[in-house]
Amino acid sequence: MSEKPENRKTITIKINGKDRPFQNKDTDEAVERKQPSVFHKDQNNENKEKDYFREESAAGQETEVEESFDWILPEPEEAPAKNKEKSLFAFQSPLTKKDKPALLKNSKAKEGKKKSLPKGIVASIFFAVFFAVILGTSFGFILLNMVSSDQSAATNGNITASANNSSDTSKGGQATAATEIATKADITTYVLQKGVFSNEERAKIEQKKLTDAGKTSQIISIDEKQFLLIGVVSNLENAKAWQKQVKDTYAKEMVFNGNEIENVSKEEKGVIEASSAIYYSILQIVTSVQFDKSISTEEKSKLEKALAIVEEKKISNFSNEKVQKMATHLAMGGELTMKLTKNSSEKEIEAIQQQLLNYLAAYVAL
Repeated sequence: MSEKPENRKTITIKINGKDRPFQNKDTDEAVERKQPSVFHKDQNNENKEKDYFREESAAGQETEVEESFDWILPEPEEAPAKNKEKSLFAFQSPLTKKDKPALLKNSKAKEGKKKSLPKGIVASIFFAVFFAVILGTSFGFILLNMVSSDQSAATNGNITASANNSSDTSKGGQATAATEIATKADITTYVLQKGVFSNEERAKIEQKKLTDAGKTSQIISIDEKQFLLIGVVSNLENAKAWQKQVKDTYAKEMVFNGNEIENVSKEEKGVIEASSAIYYSILQIVTSVQFDKSISTEEKSKLEKALAIVEEKKISNFSNEKVQKMATHLAMGGELTMKLTKNSSEKEIEAIQQQLLNYLAAYVAL
């Protein structure tokens, strides 16, 4: 008797979600023993042949019933029939090297499609970056030019030890470049000296005493020495006469050396080079009034013409402060001198003397 299908022992293995049946070998061998009798044919007996076909059909039906119950056909992609027994126990084989590149290429292609941006967005980003670079570069050049112009202006505004770099306004009101070189002439004059000091503080103390006494004075620094002067005259004879009138003073000749003044305007140069002649003209008139009680009309006319170069309107536009200061003292001294008469007071003469001393100090400082 054949064993019922439900009593047969069957092992089913699931691999990758698929059922893989496994049958006991003993049962398979029993089936194989029955099958040879099916193919054994008796050629002399037709009845046996009929029985044979009946037996074969019966066995076939029994096999179909058994196979339909516990046999699961493999998928079309599985191994061929001749390797069916091996495929029952074989797990899914790992991917081969040939299969991997194809899968990787497909996955990378999908990722590339996902990550790729539309052409319009890429173009927008490119132009945005391009214009940002152009704008940044333009602003950089503008700032660089501004800084460079500021630095050049600051450099042109500096002054040297002897003179300032400057620009001034011409008659038409336009600024002219301070590129001229002025020659400052030597000034030889006779002075009434109160004292010479190596310490500036001591010189200022003595000067204060003179100021409190109502006397004119000025400290002029030459070769690290401080000369305290109380007046100037046009000749040595009058200087000695004055020395007798003022106690503790000394009359002598002094030379204030000239030099070259660089980086001045054309107008400043004219004032520097003409200032010594104006000084001599003022000094000559003041000395005559102070000691001789006389005044020369001719000298006044010459001075009036010379003072035109140091008019207030002109010197007020000077950018070099030292030149402007020197010209201002000279102009004020000349203006006071033009008002002198034979009978001018001592105070009027002292006012002119103070402006001449201030001029000499500013002249030496150039």
